[in-house]
Amino acid sequence: MDARVHRRLQERPAGGDQGRRHVQDRQCASREVHGRELAREVRDQDAGSDRGGRQAREGELQVRRHGKGRSVKALRHCPKQGRPAKSGLPFVFSGSRSAVIRRLAAAAAFLTVVLIVAGGVVTNTDSGLACPDWPTCFGSAMPKMVGNVAVEHTHRLIATVVGLCTVALVVLTLRRALQGALALALASFSTLILGASFWAGRVKHVNDHLPLAAVALVALGYAGFAWAISRARETDGKLATAALMVVLLQGLLGGLTVLYRLPTLVLVMHLGTSMLFLSLAVVLAVPHAQVAAPRGPLWITAVAVYVQILLGATVRHTGAGLVCVDLPFCRGALWPEGVHPMVHLHMAHRAFAFVVLGLVCWSSLRVVRSSRGLIRALAWTAPALVVAQITLGILTILTFKDLVPVTAHLLVAALLLADYVALLAMTQEPAPVPLSLGVPA
Repeated sequence: MDARVHRRLQERPAGGDQGRRHVQDRQCASREVHGRELAREVRDQDAGSDRGGRQAREGELQVRRHGKGRSVKALRHCPKQGRPAKSGLPFVFSGSRSAVIRRLAAAAAFLTVVLIVAGGVVTNTDSGLACPDWPTCFGSAMPKMVGNVAVEHTHRLIATVVGLCTVALVVLTLRRALQGALALALASFSTLILGASFWAGRVKHVNDHLPLAAVALVALGYAGFAWAISRARETDGKLATAALMVVLLQGLLGGLTVLYRLPTLVLVMHLGTSMLFLSLAVVLAVPHAQVAAPRGPLWITAVAVYVQILLGATVRHTGAGLVCVDLPFCRGALWPEGVHPMVHLHMAHRAFAFVVLGLVCWSSLRVVRSSRGLIRALAWTAPALVVAQITLGILTILTFKDLVPVTAHLLVAALLLADYVALLAMTQEPAPVPLSLGVPA
């Protein structure tokens, strides 16, 4: 390809300023093509190991800075063709994800599942207000761990560990993309959000009002996060930054549940953000786009599972879990009329469970037909999880919301969502079949 570009440069005369610009554009294209080929060679040689992935990216940057005996000044005269970096360096795409990032993301996903279960225990044991203040508990970072205080504060400590794992993910992904300055900016945004939140929590606990200045500072910090996501070069960096933003929001919502004495909307949002964070961690933990499979059914089912989780959280936090204690009907009718709206909420959760069951069976069969190995195993696991989920829902009613089936019900919901997020991350849409395929000339 380099030979063709140079031959065209020699054959085409350059007249005036326009000709010189044309020659310059051709030379820039030639240098960029040459740099890509050399970088591709480095990646092919070293991408087999974690160290190789980083060497490949450094090799790509080194090649594009210096080319083959050329200085970086020659490339600075080339026009920026859709390059987001202000320095004029090209957009750095991630190669094979390092095992360290994947393992750390898997650990964050596992801890998030533990955190969700711990949150369920907090709710089901009425421990949500065992600590009357936030972020401390009775004014201490480590109170006496007894009774419901131990349950609530353990939940907070697990959330802190999840946050630290997320910070490590952000540092690793941005360091991989050679964006240390962006990591420092994110540290300042996080400090701003946490500082303003802790100040607001203290003022709310003492004076019973939330300072508007703290709310404005938190909003400013999240605007900084949005800017950082747009500036991250690699997809992994964007995902990790978004995960940190979500986990901070989850912590803030957890604080609001205490400061405002368990409002239903905030409790539902708290669970919803935890499921979003779990999804981001799973995406970072699994290999991407290994098998071609229909993704439309997967997307529809994943959204339905998430909606069902939010609906179940609403049932739980409004006290509608036991408004119908007979099965399979409710108060002797398939859908009772002239009753309290919470009865309709409860029955909607029951009915939508069978909608989710149908969607899961449909999407899983579509994936099983075109996959094998781990992806096929995940596709077969999904219907079993839904059946287990419905069974646990029935046991929740029969045992009058015993701690074990209620908590297991939440656990299986998180696993089902993680299953579908993993399927979406590990598959890609099949290539379109040409219309002329098989048609005689």
